[in-house]
Amino acid sequence: MPLDELLSLNPQHNRPVIAGADEATLLLPYDKAELFAARLELTDQPMVIWQAYKLKANETLAQVADRFWLSLETLRTVNGIGPRARVPAGHALLVPMQAPSDATVASLQKTVFTGVPGGRTIYHRGAWR
Repeated sequence: MPLDELLSLNPQHNRPVIAGADEATLLLPYDKAELFAARLELTDQPMVIWQAYKLKANETLAQVADRFWLSLETLRTVNGIGPRARVPAGHALLVPMQAPSDATVASLQKTVFTGVPGGRTIYHRGAWR
């Protein structure tokens, strides 16, 4: 199923993450639903549990990256922060709750997140297939 077709059926899922605290529903064409469910069960992509972290006064992105076992580049990529962008204190960043594996970090390099819902845990399973 082409990604644009999936997104047109599910405009509420316009990011590569779905909040785990919510009951997530996907609308799929009848003839694609069974195959989608079967492939989802077979995925070998690592699961990452995310949390929101507010940047403290005088804290740098490099310090946050070290604290959460990420490279600075990965932290910026995951949060959609450009290399020259300044991030103010109080800005919510998406960070992992546990140290990501090498496979997880590799999948994160291809993902861009545009925002963080406050106080929610977010799960990411890599790119759509």
